[in-house]
Parts: sequence; structure tokens; C-alpha cells
Amino acid sequence: MQPGESQVETQGPSRVTVILTSRDCEDALRRCLKSVEESAERARVDVIVVDLASRDGSAQVDSEFATVTVLRLPRNFGQTRARNIATRSATTEYIFFLDPHVELERQTIASLLKTLDARDDLVGAAPQLFDSEDGAPVGMSAALPLPEALFEASRENRWLVPAQGGVVRDLALMVRRPFLTGMRFLDEKRYSHFWAELELAYQAAHAGKKIEVIEAARGKLHPADSGPDDPGSLALLSADRFHGAAAYIGKHAGFGAELLFRVRAGFYALGKSLTFQQPAYHFKLLTALIGGQRIDGTQGGPLG
Repeated sequence: MQPGESQVETQGPSRVTVILTSRDCEDALRRCLKSVEESAERARVDVIVVDLASRDGSAQVDSEFATVTVLRLPRNFGQTRARNIATRSATTEYIFFLDPHVELERQTIASLLKTLDARDDLVGAAPQLFDSEDGAPVGMSAALPLPEALFEASRENRWLVPAQGGVVRDLALMVRRPFLTGMRFLDEKRYSHFWAELELAYQAAHAGKKIEVIEAARGKLHPADSGPDDPGSLALLSADRFHGAAAYIGKHAGFGAELLFRVRAGFYALGKSLTFQQPAYHFKLLTALIGGQRIDGTQGGPLG
């Protein structure tokens, strides 16, 4: 550390609020928070953890990290609503959505802040993440998707196929708070747990702005914790993706395109059930699609 560096880092009010959503990921959450605590700009960072009714020790991390605020929700209302709750309580100029399975390098937050301060054309920026096991770069961006790409991703319970484009994964995404407030925050009515980053990218492009991955800012992505693997939980996750994708299509391509997407999803699940291809899973998926079930606090069970 150079003379005076510590003084510079501790001066001034907070500039960024790190927002994490947690559910039964205590070890990952602790590792992520430790990397935030060791960040070069820590003195100017607020940290909020929104816990979605965890059954492990995730909701008690503030006993170990005294400067972290934990908002404990009684049920799993979905990531989008949880992030909105924290964003509305934040007062900083930047919001940094962070997945608990990400481990930041010391200069990551400082690099993102420096980039956003210098570039008016950006409303958001993300670090380049690398797989913690093999060191391979994680695909962080994609083009705004057509319905077919959203259908495949929802069917397979995954993100988009990585490519150059304006959609950036929200695993670690710093956004200007005024832009979020101008959007009236993330659209939790349309996007419960998945795909809110699509709307953010669309609105950025509509405003003539961009969201980019910054190569100088880096972090590691660790494997996700083993969550529920029963057919009902997996089907609900897929259904939530389908519902969010359909809502995005309907908003930007019209009701007819949304209806076609929903009908196709229903026939896909029905066809798999009738041909006995994972019938328990696909029947539950069909039920969730028809019933409009999402991860919104009403689902109960392992994801509740």
C-alpha cells in the first residue's frame, strides 16, 4: 500500500451498494462476503444481503460480518423482488447485484467504478468471471434473444448461449441507480426469479446506452450449491424461466408472439409426458405452466 492510499479509500460517503440474495448457500455467501470485505473500495461500499427464507445459517451472516445488513424475508419471493427491496432501501449512486457464488478480486469494485465514472455511454458494467475449477472464462454476455433462444434456455434450465451482445449476466452486475429508478426498478411483475437482466439490457439499448463486460475487472465463479433436485422443484424452476421469457416476448413482440410461445411450451411438456420421457418432471412442468406457477412466495415445498 502506498503512503496515503488508506486515507483515500476511507474518505467520502458510500458510492455503491452490493446486493446479494441468498437461500441455503451459507458457505458460498461467506466466501463472497469475505472477498467484498477485502475489496480496495470497501470503505465506500454498503452491503445488503436479502435472505429468501434460508434453512441454514445464511440469514445469520451479520453475526460474522458486522457491517453487513441482512433483510430476512419470510418466504422465497424470487430474486427480482428481493433485489428491488434492497435497491429501494439503498442510497448510493451505484447498485452492484452479486451472486453469492462469485468471489471478487481486490480491485474488481474499484475497476467497475472507475469505468462507469469515465463512460457516460454505460449504464452498467460487469467483471469477467472465470470458472474456479478449470480457470476457463465464463460466458458473460449474449445478444438480445429471439423466442427460439429463450425457449431452449428455459427448457434446459440454463442461461443464454454466450455471444457478443448487450445482455450481460447478472451474476456480478454494477448498474447506475438512477437508471434503475427511471425504469421503476426491476420488473418483478413479469420476472420473478429469471430474466430481469433482459429487460435491463433492452431498456439500456432503447436509451442509446450499453452494458459491458470489463476485462480489467475479474472474479471467480464457484459451483452452485446442491439445491433441490426433485422433479417438482426442477419443473418449477423451468416454468419460472418459461413464464419470464413469455412475459419479455409479450412486452416487446406483442400478445400474439407471447401466446404462441406459451402454447409451444405447453405442448412441449405435454408431448414429453405422453411419451413417458421423464413423465413426473414434465407433467409437473405442464401443471406449472398451465397454472402460472412461479417462484413468487406461493410455491411452498423445497423452493419455498
